[in-house]
Amino acid sequence: MGGLERVSAQASAQGLRAIPLESDVVPELAALEAEIDAEIREKAELPYEEAMSDLAGNYVKALTREMEVLRKSGQLETAEALKAEIQSFVSGSKAPPTNDAAVPAELQRLRTTFRKEQARHREVRDSRMEPLVESYDRKAEDLEFRLTRDGRIAEAKSIEKAKALYWLRRSNLAVVSCEGEIAKFENGIDAFSNRSYPWVNLPDYLPEMFFIQNVGGAAETRKIRVIDPGVVFVGAGTKSAKDLEALEKLGFLKLQGGFNYRDAGNSPMTLFARIVDRTLELPPAESFSGFVIIGDLRP
Repeated sequence: MGGLERVSAQASAQGLRAIPLESDVVPELAALEAEIDAEIREKAELPYEEAMSDLAGNYVKALTREMEVLRKSGQLETAEALKAEIQSFVSGSKAPPTNDAAVPAELQRLRTTFRKEQARHREVRDSRMEPLVESYDRKAEDLEFRLTRDGRIAEAKSIEKAKALYWLRRSNLAVVSCEGEIAKFENGIDAFSNRSYPWVNLPDYLPEMFFIQNVGGAAETRKIRVIDPGVVFVGAGTKSAKDLEALEKLGFLKLQGGFNYRDAGNSPMTLFARIVDRTLELPPAESFSGFVIIGDLRP
């Protein structure tokens, strides 16, 4: 019925926190991030969580009231759909960001109301975040200047990537859609729809995710459509410098822990990630693998 989210928000956030740092942490930057984390928690996240807790309680109450009305009017099948929504929601799932055709009108209406209220709370949270983001960026730039002045050149050069990685690690997975076959991203699953080349050596820090099963060797433009903003991952053939450069130009950050698909050469893949909040187009890739889109994918 379009019920459970396929990747829970909790698992998503925990998994992204586990993305490894590229190098040893600059002590001053670690202290700055601890300071900003505490401010974000106090001024933006806790008020948002409290507001969402109240909204969740009201959503369950509204579902329960509607379910009882449907039962009394004899619409038992629809009432069961609302009961399933209550059970999945109470167990920790969120109201899905989209509805499929099978979702009853009564449930669609309640979900729409929930999403509008959730969007309003997010806007408030994000407005509280803005000055904290600006403060972090400004202080990190000041730190980079001081490190350069003091001759700590390697550490200074690491700051820009560390900043990007900081925001990735404290984000959630984006909910996105893209044309193509969707499959679970795990070892042993065929990487391509036209070849029996399974994924191997996937990084163990990644949360449970899905991927678009490309047609191997087909150069295709890919559009990533954003349903809910957050982090999306993309894999690219390691041997194609052109493909790696293309992703970096699009703002993707190269991560540690590549992976492979098992063909005759056990072909290596490089993993990238970035935060997306709007439709993003990936150009045709040069490598056989194409650009592999990985994340919380919806049809």
